Amino acid sequence: MLPAFVVACCISVALAVCLWMTWPRRAKDAPPDAWTPETETFWKPFLADETPVVLAYQNRLFINFLAAGVTVRDYRTNEMSEFPQSKTLTDLQKLTGSSQLVENRNFVDFGSINSVFLLMRTVGRRQNRMFLKRSQDLDWTDIFNNNVIFIGQAAVQPRLSQILEGGDFVEMVGGIVNVHPKPGEQPFYPVENPGQNHGDKYALFSRFPGPQAGHYIVTLGAAHSELPWAITEYVTNPRSMHELMEHLKQPSGQIPEAFQLVLRVTEESQVPVRIRYVTHHLVAAPEYREKPAGSKK
Repeated sequence: MLPAFVVACCISVALAVCLWMTWPRRAKDAPPDAWTPETETFWKPFLADETPVVLAYQNRLFINFLAAGVTVRDYRTNEMSEFPQSKTLTDLQKLTGSSQLVENRNFVDFGSINSVFLLMRTVGRRQNRMFLKRSQDLDWTDIFNNNVIFIGQAAVQPRLSQILEGGDFVEMVGGIVNVHPKPGEQPFYPVENPGQNHGDKYALFSRFPGPQAGHYIVTLGAAHSELPWAITEYVTNPRSMHELMEHLKQPSGQIPEAFQLVLRVTEESQVPVRIRYVTHHLVAAPEYREKPAGSKK
Protein backbone atom coordinates (compact mmCIF):
# COMPACT_ATOMS: atom_id res chain seq x y z
CA MET A 1 0.00 0.00 0.00
CA LEU A 2 1.31 3.44 -0.92
CA PRO A 3 1.99 5.91 1.87
CA ALA A 4 -0.78 8.44 2.43
CA PHE A 5 1.37 11.40 1.42
CA VAL A 6 2.20 9.71 -1.94
CA VAL A 7 -1.51 9.17 -2.63
CA ALA A 8 -2.19 12.78 -1.68
CA CYS A 9 0.53 13.98 -4.04
CA CYS A 10 -0.88 11.86 -6.89
CA ILE A 11 -4.37 13.28 -6.30
CA SER A 12 -2.99 16.85 -6.23
CA VAL A 13 -1.12 16.35 -9.51
CA ALA A 14 -4.21 14.82 -11.12
CA LEU A 15 -6.36 17.77 -10.02
CA ALA A 16 -3.76 20.24 -11.27
CA VAL A 17 -3.68 18.55 -14.68
CA CYS A 18 -7.48 18.56 -14.88
CA LEU A 19 -7.63 22.23 -13.97
CA TRP A 20 -4.95 23.09 -16.50
CA MET A 21 -6.84 21.21 -19.23
CA THR A 22 -10.25 22.72 -18.44
CA TRP A 23 -9.39 26.25 -17.25
CA PRO A 24 -10.56 28.92 -19.75
CA ARG A 25 -7.64 30.19 -21.76
CA ARG A 26 -7.13 32.98 -24.26
CA ALA A 27 -8.38 32.10 -27.73
CA LYS A 28 -4.87 31.88 -29.18
CA ASP A 29 -4.39 28.77 -27.00
CA ALA A 30 -7.81 27.31 -27.83
CA PRO A 31 -8.44 24.55 -30.40
CA PRO A 32 -7.97 25.65 -34.03
CA ASP A 33 -11.69 25.54 -34.80
CA ALA A 34 -12.44 28.06 -32.01
CA TRP A 35 -10.37 30.90 -33.53
CA THR A 36 -9.64 30.65 -37.22
CA PRO A 37 -7.50 32.81 -39.55
CA GLU A 38 -10.73 34.27 -40.93
CA THR A 39 -11.84 35.25 -37.44
CA GLU A 40 -8.42 36.79 -36.81
CA THR A 41 -8.57 38.88 -39.99
CA PHE A 42 -12.12 40.06 -39.34
CA TRP A 43 -11.62 41.10 -35.71
CA LYS A 44 -7.93 42.06 -35.79
CA PRO A 45 -8.48 45.84 -35.36
CA PHE A 46 -10.35 45.14 -32.12
CA LEU A 47 -7.58 43.04 -30.59
CA ALA A 48 -4.89 45.70 -30.14
CA ASP A 49 -4.06 45.99 -26.45
CA GLU A 50 -3.36 49.74 -26.69
CA THR A 51 -6.94 50.48 -27.83
CA PRO A 52 -9.77 49.46 -25.49
CA VAL A 53 -13.11 48.24 -26.83
CA VAL A 54 -16.35 49.78 -25.63
CA LEU A 55 -19.18 47.27 -25.94
CA ALA A 56 -22.35 49.37 -25.88
CA TYR A 57 -25.87 47.94 -25.81
CA GLN A 58 -29.14 49.68 -26.49
CA ASN A 59 -31.46 50.07 -23.52
CA ARG A 60 -34.83 50.83 -25.07
CA LEU A 61 -37.23 53.46 -23.76
CA PHE A 62 -40.18 52.35 -21.65
CA ILE A 63 -42.57 54.81 -20.02
CA ASN A 64 -44.07 54.36 -16.58
CA PHE A 65 -47.63 55.72 -16.26
CA LEU A 66 -47.65 56.26 -12.52
CA ALA A 67 -51.41 56.68 -12.04
CA ALA A 68 -52.13 53.43 -13.88
CA GLY A 69 -49.20 51.50 -12.44
CA VAL A 70 -48.14 50.24 -15.86
CA THR A 71 -44.94 50.49 -17.88
CA VAL A 72 -45.27 50.39 -21.66
CA ARG A 73 -43.26 50.87 -24.84
CA ASP A 74 -44.10 52.18 -28.28
CA TYR A 75 -41.39 50.82 -30.60
CA ARG A 76 -41.57 54.02 -32.66
CA THR A 77 -40.74 56.19 -29.63
CA ASN A 78 -37.13 56.18 -28.44
CA GLU A 79 -36.88 59.51 -26.60
CA MET A 80 -39.22 61.22 -24.17
CA SER A 81 -39.25 64.24 -26.48
CA GLU A 82 -41.00 62.05 -29.09
CA PHE A 83 -43.90 61.24 -26.75
CA PRO A 84 -46.32 63.84 -28.20
CA GLN A 85 -45.92 62.29 -31.67
CA SER A 86 -47.14 58.86 -30.46
CA LYS A 87 -50.91 58.59 -30.71
CA THR A 88 -50.78 55.26 -28.89
CA LEU A 89 -49.03 56.77 -25.87
CA THR A 90 -51.00 60.01 -25.77
CA ASP A 91 -54.28 58.08 -25.99
CA LEU A 92 -53.14 55.84 -23.16
CA GLN A 93 -52.27 58.87 -21.08
CA LYS A 94 -55.78 60.28 -21.54
CA LEU A 95 -57.36 56.90 -20.79
CA THR A 96 -55.42 56.40 -17.55
CA GLY A 97 -55.41 60.03 -16.48
CA SER A 98 -51.66 59.81 -15.81
CA SER A 99 -50.12 63.24 -15.50
CA GLN A 100 -46.80 61.86 -14.27
CA LEU A 101 -44.71 59.96 -16.80
CA VAL A 102 -41.37 58.46 -15.80
CA GLU A 103 -38.66 57.46 -18.26
CA ASN A 104 -37.60 53.86 -17.70
CA ARG A 105 -34.57 52.24 -19.33
CA ASN A 106 -34.17 49.22 -17.06
CA PHE A 107 -34.76 46.60 -19.74
CA VAL A 108 -32.35 44.97 -22.20
CA ASP A 109 -33.37 42.69 -25.08
CA PHE A 110 -32.54 38.99 -24.75
CA GLY A 111 -30.82 39.20 -28.14
CA SER A 112 -28.42 41.82 -26.78
CA ILE A 113 -27.58 39.59 -23.82
CA ASN A 114 -26.78 36.68 -26.13
CA SER A 115 -24.73 39.02 -28.31
CA VAL A 116 -22.65 40.24 -25.36
CA PHE A 117 -22.07 36.65 -24.26
CA LEU A 118 -20.85 35.56 -27.72
CA LEU A 119 -18.60 38.59 -28.12
CA MET A 120 -17.01 38.11 -24.70
CA ARG A 121 -16.51 34.39 -25.43
CA THR A 122 -14.62 35.17 -28.66
CA VAL A 123 -13.28 38.73 -28.97
CA GLY A 124 -13.12 39.09 -25.19
CA ARG A 125 -10.68 36.19 -24.93
CA ARG A 126 -8.22 38.09 -27.11
CA GLN A 127 -8.92 41.60 -25.81
CA ASN A 128 -8.65 42.14 -22.07
CA ARG A 129 -9.67 45.81 -22.17
CA MET A 130 -13.39 45.55 -22.95
CA PHE A 131 -15.93 47.73 -21.18
CA LEU A 132 -19.74 47.59 -21.11
CA LYS A 133 -21.82 50.74 -21.47
CA ARG A 134 -25.48 51.52 -21.93
CA SER A 135 -26.31 53.28 -25.19
CA GLN A 136 -27.48 56.33 -23.24
CA ASP A 137 -24.06 56.65 -21.62
CA LEU A 138 -22.00 56.38 -24.81
CA ASP A 139 -20.47 59.78 -25.47
CA TRP A 140 -18.24 61.33 -28.12
CA THR A 141 -15.11 60.82 -26.03
CA ASP A 142 -15.84 57.07 -25.90
CA ILE A 143 -16.16 56.98 -29.67
CA PHE A 144 -13.01 59.02 -30.24
CA ASN A 145 -10.66 57.16 -27.90
CA ASN A 146 -11.79 53.55 -28.36
CA ASN A 147 -12.96 50.92 -30.73
CA VAL A 148 -16.73 50.63 -30.40
CA ILE A 149 -19.09 47.67 -30.85
CA PHE A 150 -22.67 48.90 -30.65
CA ILE A 151 -25.50 46.41 -30.16
CA GLY A 152 -28.78 48.02 -31.15
CA GLN A 153 -30.36 50.46 -33.56
CA ALA A 154 -27.56 52.92 -34.10
CA ALA A 155 -29.98 55.29 -35.81
CA VAL A 156 -31.51 56.12 -32.41
CA GLN A 157 -28.09 56.96 -30.93
CA PRO A 158 -27.43 60.56 -32.02
CA ARG A 159 -23.65 60.26 -32.23
CA LEU A 160 -23.76 57.05 -34.24
CA SER A 161 -26.66 58.02 -36.49
CA GLN A 162 -24.47 60.71 -38.09
CA ILE A 163 -21.83 58.09 -38.87
CA LEU A 164 -24.39 55.79 -40.51
CA GLU A 165 -25.63 58.50 -42.83
CA GLY A 166 -23.02 57.47 -45.39
CA GLY A 167 -24.31 53.90 -45.54
CA ASP A 168 -26.25 52.21 -48.34
CA PHE A 169 -28.69 50.37 -46.07
CA VAL A 170 -31.23 51.69 -43.58
CA GLU A 171 -32.66 49.42 -40.89
CA MET A 172 -36.38 49.73 -40.17
CA VAL A 173 -38.87 47.65 -38.18
CA GLY A 174 -40.51 46.49 -41.40
CA GLY A 175 -37.23 45.50 -43.06
CA ILE A 176 -34.05 46.94 -44.55
CA VAL A 177 -34.06 49.64 -47.23
CA ASN A 178 -31.41 49.29 -49.94
CA VAL A 179 -30.70 52.91 -50.88
CA HIS A 180 -28.47 52.03 -53.84
CA PRO A 181 -29.48 48.60 -55.16
CA LYS A 182 -26.96 46.81 -57.34
CA PRO A 183 -28.09 44.68 -60.30
CA GLY A 184 -30.05 41.71 -58.98
CA GLU A 185 -30.55 43.20 -55.50
CA GLN A 186 -33.86 44.06 -53.89
CA PRO A 187 -34.61 47.70 -53.03
CA PHE A 188 -36.25 46.48 -49.83
CA TYR A 189 -35.73 43.36 -47.72
CA PRO A 190 -39.01 42.88 -45.79
CA VAL A 191 -39.91 41.02 -42.62
CA GLU A 192 -41.77 37.89 -43.71
CA ASN A 193 -44.34 37.65 -40.91
CA PRO A 194 -44.71 41.03 -39.15
CA GLY A 195 -45.64 40.65 -35.52
CA GLN A 196 -44.86 36.92 -35.49
CA ASN A 197 -42.01 35.02 -33.82
CA HIS A 198 -41.19 32.84 -36.81
CA GLY A 199 -40.18 33.33 -40.42
CA ASP A 200 -37.48 35.35 -42.17
CA LYS A 201 -36.10 38.72 -41.11
CA TYR A 202 -33.11 40.72 -42.30
CA ALA A 203 -30.27 41.92 -40.10
CA LEU A 204 -27.75 44.70 -40.72
CA PHE A 205 -24.08 44.72 -39.72
CA SER A 206 -22.08 47.91 -40.36
CA ARG A 207 -18.40 48.72 -39.95
CA PHE A 208 -16.90 52.20 -40.28
CA PRO A 209 -13.48 53.64 -39.45
CA GLY A 210 -13.46 55.63 -36.24
CA PRO A 211 -12.26 59.22 -35.87
CA GLN A 212 -8.68 58.07 -35.15
CA ALA A 213 -6.61 56.01 -37.58
CA GLY A 214 -6.78 52.33 -36.74
CA HIS A 215 -9.99 52.71 -34.73
CA TYR A 216 -13.30 51.20 -35.85
CA ILE A 217 -17.00 51.33 -35.08
CA VAL A 218 -19.17 48.26 -35.57
CA THR A 219 -22.96 48.24 -35.24
CA LEU A 220 -25.10 45.13 -34.89
CA GLY A 221 -28.62 46.13 -35.88
CA ALA A 222 -31.54 45.44 -33.61
CA ALA A 223 -34.84 46.41 -35.18
CA HIS A 224 -36.03 43.11 -33.65
CA SER A 225 -34.88 41.64 -30.34
CA GLU A 226 -33.29 38.47 -31.69
CA LEU A 227 -31.30 40.05 -34.53
CA PRO A 228 -28.16 41.06 -32.54
CA TRP A 229 -27.90 37.43 -31.41
CA ALA A 230 -28.11 36.23 -35.02
CA ILE A 231 -25.57 38.75 -36.33
CA THR A 232 -23.07 37.98 -33.58
CA GLU A 233 -23.47 34.26 -34.10
CA TYR A 234 -22.64 34.76 -37.78
CA VAL A 235 -19.54 36.92 -37.23
CA THR A 236 -18.07 34.72 -34.48
CA ASN A 237 -18.88 31.22 -35.75
CA PRO A 238 -15.91 29.70 -37.64
CA ARG A 239 -18.10 28.10 -40.33
CA SER A 240 -20.00 31.26 -41.22
CA MET A 241 -16.85 33.37 -40.93
CA HIS A 242 -15.27 31.28 -43.69
CA GLU A 243 -18.27 32.01 -45.92
CA LEU A 244 -18.25 35.71 -45.09
CA MET A 245 -14.56 36.15 -45.78
CA GLU A 246 -15.01 34.59 -49.21
CA HIS A 247 -17.28 37.54 -49.98
CA LEU A 248 -15.34 40.30 -48.19
CA LYS A 249 -11.69 39.53 -48.87
CA GLN A 250 -9.89 41.87 -51.20
CA PRO A 251 -6.86 40.90 -53.36
CA SER A 252 -4.62 42.07 -50.51
CA GLY A 253 -6.17 39.44 -48.25
CA GLN A 254 -7.67 42.14 -46.03
CA ILE A 255 -11.27 43.25 -45.72
CA PRO A 256 -12.66 46.70 -46.64
CA GLU A 257 -12.31 49.60 -44.25
CA ALA A 258 -16.00 50.46 -44.39
CA PHE A 259 -18.83 48.14 -45.39
CA GLN A 260 -22.37 47.09 -44.59
CA LEU A 261 -23.57 43.50 -44.55
CA VAL A 262 -27.14 42.22 -44.90
CA LEU A 263 -28.02 38.81 -43.43
CA ARG A 264 -31.18 36.75 -43.81
CA VAL A 265 -32.28 35.25 -40.51
CA THR A 266 -34.81 32.42 -40.22
CA GLU A 267 -36.24 32.11 -36.74
CA GLU A 268 -38.49 29.78 -34.81
CA SER A 269 -39.98 31.01 -31.52
CA GLN A 270 -37.56 33.96 -31.66
CA VAL A 271 -34.54 31.65 -31.94
CA PRO A 272 -32.31 32.16 -35.02
CA VAL A 273 -32.13 28.71 -36.64
CA ARG A 274 -30.53 29.71 -39.94
CA ILE A 275 -28.41 32.72 -40.88
CA ARG A 276 -27.35 33.39 -44.47
CA TYR A 277 -25.31 35.98 -46.31
CA VAL A 278 -27.43 38.16 -48.63
CA THR A 279 -25.19 40.98 -49.83
CA HIS A 280 -22.71 43.61 -48.76
CA HIS A 281 -21.73 47.07 -49.99
CA LEU A 282 -18.51 48.99 -49.65
CA VAL A 283 -19.44 52.41 -48.30
CA ALA A 284 -17.77 55.76 -47.78
CA ALA A 285 -15.90 56.40 -44.54
CA PRO A 286 -17.54 59.12 -42.44
CA GLU A 287 -15.98 62.57 -42.03
CA TYR A 288 -15.02 63.62 -38.52
CA ARG A 289 -14.67 67.36 -38.12
CA GLU A 290 -13.59 67.84 -34.52
CA LYS A 291 -12.02 66.21 -31.52
CA PRO A 292 -13.95 65.96 -28.27
CA ALA A 293 -12.90 67.93 -25.21
CA GLY A 294 -10.54 65.87 -23.07
CA SER A 295 -9.54 63.50 -25.88
CA LYS A 296 -6.33 61.54 -25.38
CA LYS A 297 -4.77 62.42 -28.72
